[in-house]
Formats: sequence, structure tokens, C-alpha cells
Amino acid sequence: MDHNSIETGTVVTGQKNKPLIGTQTLVICLAVISLAVTAVTVFRVSVGSLFFIAALLACPLMHILMMKGMSHKHD
Repeated sequence: MDHNSIETGTVVTGQKNKPLIGTQTLVICLAVISLAVTAVTVFRVSVGSLFFIAALLACPLMHILMMKGMSHKHD
């Protein structure tokens, strides 16, 4: 394994380097983290409530993400 790929956060896949995470995904993750911090600090939402909401939303979101690649042919 190339040591440069470890330092830059890329994965060597065949011919070219591919980033581990896309820019759009990174922006979404940072936005969610900033919203959670804002909810806890400014609006005094309990951390337990945030975990409950996250668990409640995780099920349908994971279902959508896992089923995205599957296609059904309807006749």
C-alpha cells in the first residue's frame, strides 16, 4: 500500500486515486453535526432526545439508501 494514500485520505483503486468521502457527503455530515450542537447549546434540547430522534430517522434513511441501487422491472 502506498504511504501517500494513507496521508491524503484516498484509496488506490486500480489506475487512479479515489477520495474516501465525497464533498457533498462531507458537507451534509458537517451540517448535521452543527445542527445538533446548535440544538443542544441554544435550544437546550437534551442529548438523549437527539439520540432518540436519530435512531427514529435512521431506520427509514438506511432503508432508502440500501434500496437505492436495486431496481425493479414492472411489466
